[in-house]
Amino acid sequence: MKLSNVVTRLALAASIGILGLGCEKAGPVETADALAEGPQLIKLPPSNALRKVVSVTERITVRDGGQLAINTFGQWPFVVASLTFPKRAVSQDVDITMTLDDQTLAFDFDPDGISFSKPAMLDVYARGLDLSGVPPWKKVKLFYCDGGQWVEMKTGRVSANAWTGELSCDNGEIPHFSRYAFGY
Repeated sequence: MKLSNVVTRLALAASIGILGLGCEKAGPVETADALAEGPQLIKLPPSNALRKVVSVTERITVRDGGQLAINTFGQWPFVVASLTFPKRAVSQDVDITMTLDDQTLAFDFDPDGISFSKPAMLDVYARGLDLSGVPPWKKVKLFYCDGGQWVEMKTGRVSANAWTGELSCDNGEIPHFSRYAFGY
C-alpha cells in the first residue's frame, strides 16, 4: 500500500511540474503582458530563418538620390526589398547600409541618426513566411522603433496572405534611420 501511495504522489508531482512548464514566458506563445508592449513582429519561420545576415551598402548622392536592394534569391524565405531615395533627399553624399534581420522581417539602416528632407520609399516582397498566427481581424503594418516604442509608419499599401505566406509593402515611408519591422 505504501508503494502505491509513493507512486501516486510522484505521478501527481510530475503532472504539476509538466503543467507548470506551459506557463513560462520563454515559450513560443507570448502572454498578454508581452503583447501589450507593442506589435507582434512577423518572424521568419524557425526552420527556414536566414542563416546569415544579409546587407547591402550603396552610395546615395544629393544630386541623383539612389537605391539599395536586397534579394535573398536561393534562400527561403525569399525576400526582395528596395529602398529608394529621391533627388536631394540627403544633405550630403553618404554610404548607406540596409541590413535584413535574420530572425524577423525587420530592417536596420546605417549610419544611425540620419534624417532626410524627403522620405525614402521602402518596397518589400517576402514569400515563405508563416503568417498563420496573424488574427484575421488584424492588419499587418510597417513600424519603426523609437526609443523602445514601436510607431506605425505611413505606407501606400501592406498586404499579407496567410494562405500563400506572402507579404508585400509598397511605398513605406522612411523619413529617418532606425529599425523598421512588419508586425500586427
